[in-house]
Amino acid sequence: MILLGANSAVSALIASRHIRNVPFDGAHYNLNGLRIFVRSFGEGSPLVILHDFSDSGLTHIQIAQKLSEDQRVFIVDLPGLGYSEFSSHYDFSIPGIADVIMELIDHFTTSQIDLLGHGAGGLIALKLAQEYPGSIRSVVAVNTPMTLDTPPLPEWLLSKRSLSELVLKHIYNTYLLEKSSAMRAYFNTDAFDAERFLMEYSLSYWVSPEITFDYYRMNKDYVPEGLETIRTPVLLIQGDRASDSSVEGANEMNITLRNSVLLIMENCGRYPMYENQPVFLNHIRSFLRSVR
Repeated sequence: MILLGANSAVSALIASRHIRNVPFDGAHYNLNGLRIFVRSFGEGSPLVILHDFSDSGLTHIQIAQKLSEDQRVFIVDLPGLGYSEFSSHYDFSIPGIADVIMELIDHFTTSQIDLLGHGAGGLIALKLAQEYPGSIRSVVAVNTPMTLDTPPLPEWLLSKRSLSELVLKHIYNTYLLEKSSAMRAYFNTDAFDAERFLMEYSLSYWVSPEITFDYYRMNKDYVPEGLETIRTPVLLIQGDRASDSSVEGANEMNITLRNSVLLIMENCGRYPMYENQPVFLNHIRSFLRSVR
């Protein structure tokens, strides 16, 4: 308990120092009373980036800026995360989020779009390809698991919402430790931006326990169904050292999908887009050119 308290205290200190400096460099879109925050870069054919549940759009700004040299790129803060608003009446399930993202996309363009999803963002992208095949031209799914692992909370704890919210909030905040371990790889490259990392974490810290509980409750042990029905071209990118997804799961997904290619990135963990950025960008650009 002392360690839990110390971690929370350090987390609060980091967040309080940096939250005022988080750049507000996008716009809100009002979807039936739910305000979703979006950043955009460049011009041309649209690519929409969807972050993982433990992150916000800040995670992918550098990648978006580089990809925007060839096309228009949108980064969406998922509902309740980053700068997007939260509503206790909202459906936080993967299918529910996919429907809201599709409604948002309709505000941007009537053309087909490409999707890049990281972690749970990849599951959302695949759901969009399944439900809206005419609107989605291609999907890049990065470290996307076959099963969305969630903290193994006992039923007696889940029945006590206020207590389980606090436990889940702490688990959510300890993603800082996972991100910190990824920093070891970042420090050997020019890609890592320590200030942006702290800003990203500041936004993550202020996510309410209520949001973490609803995300957990609605996506507990989520398994994507109907992957074999997806005809949209899919590029699967998997870091061989990722802790939240596996090479075995990526192989299973690649076999199940009918029109996919699997790229295993060696010596990469949770964030291959920064751990080996040149290879990551080269493969995405090549894939996107091939589907146009």
